[in-house]
Amino acid sequence: MREKFAQIPLSPQLEGRVDQALREVRRLHRGQVARRWGSALGSLVAVMGVLVGLAAFSPATAAKIPLIGQWLGGLFYEVNYDSKVGTTGAFVETYDALEDVNVSALTDSEAWELTFLQGYTDGKTVVLSLTLDGPQEALDRWDNILVEDYGLRGAAATVNGEQAVVKGVNSFRQKEGKWVSTMEIQVPESQREAEALELSVTLEGLSGWAQGGGEQEPLEGSFTGSFALAVDRSRQFSFVCQAEQNGAQVFAVSGGPLETVLSVEKPFWGWGDSNVETQIPGVGYPTLVLPDGTFLWYDAGKSQELGGYDYKAGETQTADLYFDGLPEGITQVELRFYESTPNPYQDASQIPILAAFAIDLEQHTVTPVE
Repeated sequence: MREKFAQIPLSPQLEGRVDQALREVRRLHRGQVARRWGSALGSLVAVMGVLVGLAAFSPATAAKIPLIGQWLGGLFYEVNYDSKVGTTGAFVETYDALEDVNVSALTDSEAWELTFLQGYTDGKTVVLSLTLDGPQEALDRWDNILVEDYGLRGAAATVNGEQAVVKGVNSFRQKEGKWVSTMEIQVPESQREAEALELSVTLEGLSGWAQGGGEQEPLEGSFTGSFALAVDRSRQFSFVCQAEQNGAQVFAVSGGPLETVLSVEKPFWGWGDSNVETQIPGVGYPTLVLPDGTFLWYDAGKSQELGGYDYKAGETQTADLYFDGLPEGITQVELRFYESTPNPYQDASQIPILAAFAIDLEQHTVTPVE
């Protein structure tokens, strides 16, 4: 299967969707006993119609990952961080910033109820938490409730009356006896100076999924909720800098609770390895590392679409790298360019670092790490 998958040429957009789906598969099976590579874990029909196998984290394995255990308990973290299916803001709950919404959606379903719980916006992005309730026998039978194509087709939204792009909806899963999810909405350019956002959000095309079971079971009904959120720009930061190491440079740093953006110049350090001939990356995988050793992976989709980053570039490039927002209280972080991609099954200390920079958000400085 792996050899066949490696022969399929992927566009950057499709590759991003495959990566998102793989992360969702991993999230669905977190906490289970680790399984062999090659096990059929789910049908990625919305992506490319092939089955992909992925090993799952056991609790013992998860305990070795620096991030696990540090932020557990937060809905946005637990639903978001492993899967990253189109959503962001894993650490937004560490800020005293979320607004209570508590709006019951209007629906044509007689059996199901959806409630919008909380929300936050920085004027560019909206993140929301939701809960779903329905017949207990269905909830007992399912492990997850999915939104069609992770919300790219099963969700719609308007912001101040203007159509907005839904960037993703995570699958609903059980947490403390409730079925919960999070979603992300991109604020239209024309509304990014507004001080408040009036939102109307619709979800449909939901389906229940049982681990190891057969086909997904449709969940009938459409759900629409309307509410307002105040825009919070008070937690934003931005500064310019000039730091260089081994040909790499950092020019600017900005961000807030929902994103961290680094403007960089990355040299061509050589070619890496890939199972797909048309997707061979240039070495130098960007990663943010928090003081406790937590790794934040760069957002490949945003970095490419908004930042102009090309991981396959065979020459020096200038781009904006997008990462998730940092947890509240974190004022120092390190940007590292690893020779190869770190992963939970490998000791990152064994991977050569091509360049590294210490970023101090209080002092507005970036310095090379020797």
